[in-house]
Amino acid sequence: MSIDFSLDSKLASKYKSNAQKIRVMSESWVGKNLFCPSCGNPHLSNLPNNKPVADLRCEHCEEVYELKSKSGVFSLIVMKLYIMKKVIISMSIDFSLDSKLASKYKSNAQKIRVMSESWVGKNLFCPSCGNPHLSNLPNNKPVADLRCEHCEEVYELKSKKGKFGNKITAGNYSAMIHRITSSDNPDLFLMEYTDGLQVNNIIFIPKFFLVPSMIEKRKPLSSAARRSGWTGCNILYSKIPEQGKIKVIDNQQMSDKKGVIEKYAKAKKLQTNNMESRTWLLDILYCINSISNIEFSLQEMYSFTNELQLKHIENHNVEAKIRQQLQVLRDRGGIEFLGKGYYRKVL
Repeated sequence: MSIDFSLDSKLASKYKSNAQKIRVMSESWVGKNLFCPSCGNPHLSNLPNNKPVADLRCEHCEEVYELKSKSGVFSLIVMKLYIMKKVIISMSIDFSLDSKLASKYKSNAQKIRVMSESWVGKNLFCPSCGNPHLSNLPNNKPVADLRCEHCEEVYELKSKKGKFGNKITAGNYSAMIHRITSSDNPDLFLMEYTDGLQVNNIIFIPKFFLVPSMIEKRKPLSSAARRSGWTGCNILYSKIPEQGKIKVIDNQQMSDKKGVIEKYAKAKKLQTNNMESRTWLLDILYCINSISNIEFSLQEMYSFTNELQLKHIENHNVEAKIRQQLQVLRDRGGIEFLGKGYYRKVL
């Protein structure tokens, strides 16, 4: 669990009585870490000390709570409540896609789009800032489907019945290349659902984990096709480093919000808008992930030289580039330098 079960003793430094100290520390902890049992709101607000009974309040449903604490059992109760929180959150979510929303649409693609976007808007939090809901964007938006009203991050949603394979079918090739190389490229949600229209998995891919080399150009449509000459593409999902595949829902279990946000924050340290730098960084990260051990050597990285040379034919000193990118990953907290040509994986 990523939650810190310690009561913050610094908060109680100005109080004399033990009862006052415990009250301040416990109310602060609950306010930061506990959800509202009534509506599921992820946080409770601490009320002013002049309230005669109530200590905490939910800003969403306005339920108020009194808190009593006892040495020896408080941490155990807190742990049980935290475990119960994860169970309640998963149980309170209806993973069914609402087929009624799709009744006026004819194509299956349109039906799934409407149902999946509605479901995500109602049930998913923003992985960037933790805002509990996302807003659906108008259908005339060319790429983005959802938006966080708090941090203004935008998201595209792709859905598939069953599992996504090594490739993800995408849209027009030229438009995709333009999109991922632009500054307003949306992040990506991948939803996997069952035959019974049950949401099973959702994976979050930050926009800065996509580069042109991960986009595969498909053959143009034949002259007999309605859209003759149109050229689609595939996203090479298997080429995206694992650090860029953040599980939000795994087998109908909602991931801990704090954990998702922390993973995104760590991944964001690798963000760069320069496409050449991003491509090299992700290629090196992919190579590191291919090494099974947590600790690895520079010599092991050199074994990828030929593979990297084929991807970067314009570079004539790949080994020097490998060393440079390892330094970049070290500086951004992706790996740890152990000395004498050895490293340890961190992300």
